[in-house]
Amino acid sequence: LTEMDKRFDEVDQRLTEMDKRFDEVDQRLGKVEKRLDKMDKTFVQVEQRLDKVEQRLGNMDNRFDQVEQRLDTMDSRLDALEMEVKQANASLSQIEQSQPSDIRSMLHIISHKIDSLTKDIEFTYH
Repeated sequence: LTEMDKRFDEVDQRLTEMDKRFDEVDQRLGKVEKRLDKMDKTFVQVEQRLDKVEQRLGNMDNRFDQVEQRLDTMDSRLDALEMEVKQANASLSQIEQSQPSDIRSMLHIISHKIDSLTKDIEFTYH
């Protein structure tokens, strides 16, 4: 009977030890669950912030598109202005070679062209 009691005591000790270990494991699991919950919340916040960054990048893309369109418009306007400057230069050459009476009318024409070019340049760069 003492041998049997001894074995029961050993089984009881082992069960008590296992119960302690289960409690420790349960506590550790609780800590892991808390950490996972915290990580989940942080991950949701990261996703929200990433959404905002992506939205801002989309807005920046749209702004770049607008800037590029404006540059295209300016390029085409500058091409037209360049042609007008060449025409004004050619007109000036004609004035320099023409009769003095023609010079006044040509100066008047050139003055109007210069005014027009000035307005175009002001519009383009403002």
